[in-house]
Amino acid sequence: MKKNKPFGELFCSSLKKTLLIMRIAAILMVLGILQARAVDAYSQNTRLTINFSETELVKVLDKIEDESEFFFLYNEKLLDTERKVSIAEKDQTIGVILDDLFADTDVKYSIIDRKIVLAPEYLSEVPQPQQRSVSGVITDETGNPLPGVNITVEGTTTGVISDINGKYSINLSTQSAVLVFSFMGYNTQKVTTDGSAPVNIQMITSALALGEVVVSSIGYGTQKRKDLTGAVAQVKAPIL
Repeated sequence: MKKNKPFGELFCSSLKKTLLIMRIAAILMVLGILQARAVDAYSQNTRLTINFSETELVKVLDKIEDESEFFFLYNEKLLDTERKVSIAEKDQTIGVILDDLFADTDVKYSIIDRKIVLAPEYLSEVPQPQQRSVSGVITDETGNPLPGVNITVEGTTTGVISDINGKYSINLSTQSAVLVFSFMGYNTQKVTTDGSAPVNIQMITSALALGEVVVSSIGYGTQKRKDLTGAVAQVKAPIL
């Protein structure tokens, strides 16, 4: 019959395996840190001497590769490798040499390990969406400020309401947008804007709203005018 190992022995064996795994993980972490520092140290400590006059750029890059462990990555269609350059640097880091080579150009470089990536500046820039805003004042037909008007950007969920003074301000995420102004009892209005100037709106009373809807004097609901007329006609005057 097979004998089971004592619990203490099993626990010690499991603990040893755990400690071994932790030790290996720690060693790998230290090696990774040392490698990263070594890579950074290489680009900082490597010194090169370059001396060229009116020489094609590609020949200078080839010379740097021959004299070091660096190598360049670039698209020949985007980089003018036939451009004539003059450079005289003695015992300088690769960063100083590249700054001199590409001064007054749109070429940017990135040093990754021993790889040097060359690309036009516009390829390395991330375009940021322009945030525009438009503001204005909303009034009624008499010129009084109109609070509580809904202002939305058509086709989006962006919206605000006018304040007690009829003022509003809303952000635009595109060069041009359509603002929709709406309020109960008034005609909805749409205005196209690019945010370059304030948009002031005078709301016009809706004839349909005046003819069809009246506010009930009791409670908070609304009734159609024809329904209210019928109700009034059915009320009989008291007999004195």
